[in-house]
Amino acid sequence: CTPIDESIILEMLDDLLVRCPHCSQANIRRRDYQKHEQEVCTYANVPCTAMDLRCDWTGPRKLLQSHLVECRMEPLRPILGLAQAQIREYQQRVT
Repeated sequence: CTPIDESIILEMLDDLLVRCPHCSQANIRRRDYQKHEQEVCTYANVPCTAMDLRCDWTGPRKLLQSHLVECRMEPLRPILGLAQAQIREYQQRVT
């Protein structure tokens, strides 16, 4: 038996063409699928950009902008950022 070079098999697998389960786009190279899902696919679910401020909205990327118009948390970002900075400054003084 001849050992099979694992990197050759992985390269062959990465060249396979796949279909996105979110938007049904076909012929995406397997190696490019993650980028498609995380950056391009308009139907992939994404969290609100105010997730760090406790907005729990998640939905298709194509609806994110319309959500942000209604999001209650995103407009608070500047105020909360200032408050967090002041808290950090206070904590440094105390310790």
